[in-house]
Amino acid sequence: MLVNNTALVLEGGGLRGMYTAGVLEYFMTQSLYFKYNIGVSAGCSVAASYISRQPGRTRTANVDYVRDKRFLSIGNYIKNQEFLGMDFIYHTIPNELVPFDMDTFLKSEEDLVIVATDAHTAHPIYYKKSDIKEDIMTALRASSALPFMTQPVHFKGYTLYDGGIVDPIPYRRAMTDGYDKQIVILTRPVGYRKSERRHLMKLRRYPEVNKALSKRARLYNDTLDALEQRVTSNNAYIIQPSVDLKVDRMEKDQRKLLKLYQLGYEDAKRHHKTLLDFIYEHEQSEKHIK
Repeated sequence: MLVNNTALVLEGGGLRGMYTAGVLEYFMTQSLYFKYNIGVSAGCSVAASYISRQPGRTRTANVDYVRDKRFLSIGNYIKNQEFLGMDFIYHTIPNELVPFDMDTFLKSEEDLVIVATDAHTAHPIYYKKSDIKEDIMTALRASSALPFMTQPVHFKGYTLYDGGIVDPIPYRRAMTDGYDKQIVILTRPVGYRKSERRHLMKLRRYPEVNKALSKRARLYNDTLDALEQRVTSNNAYIIQPSVDLKVDRMEKDQRKLLKLYQLGYEDAKRHHKTLLDFIYEHEQSEKHIK
């Protein structure tokens, strides 16, 4: 089933994205896909394997390699000035270890919008799959480029950082693109709000990103408040962890990651009927669902 008039919106969260991977794994078992998908950071990386029709790929790519020093280590920083091994994650894994099916991804009917942050202006930049095509891995890398953990990514004339800095749950962009109803997958449990904290480290070259980071908690919480109002008015539907498994953004415990993945799968299964009711209610007619 391809849903045409309801957007799928995917939050990031580093390795907490294993929850999203579990949700999308269940969607694949039900052949449930969306014409419009938008994600930030880990959210869009997980979505890529969903659109390429590769069940289990995200689980294998993360769980099997998260303890590999090439994935995350001080050695990476010594060698490349970034703790996360972005070459390993976005080149070696998809090209050699857990191949990404680029052909299926590009030929699929679904579009994917990838959110990144312009390092010079701290404005969001949005890339569509239909526009960037084979450059998808570079765009995914840019969307996940965390300040202080990685180097920024240079892509199509921009210097880019993680999209979650300025658009952490990009449902408003879906609305701008014409999708008034959204299904949103969050990676934090019900009631979560981000705490304010001082950022002692500064990016010398990118003062606007520093400013954005200082406002990040407020932006995130305001976004959640507005999104929850949309749920109340039946304009959005949220799937989020039913249990707080205390998984860190850079979690290396493989058992915890697998539990989070399974939780996503089971939560999606539990939501399935009400989710379909939401979809059918908001699709104008049967012709909008293939």
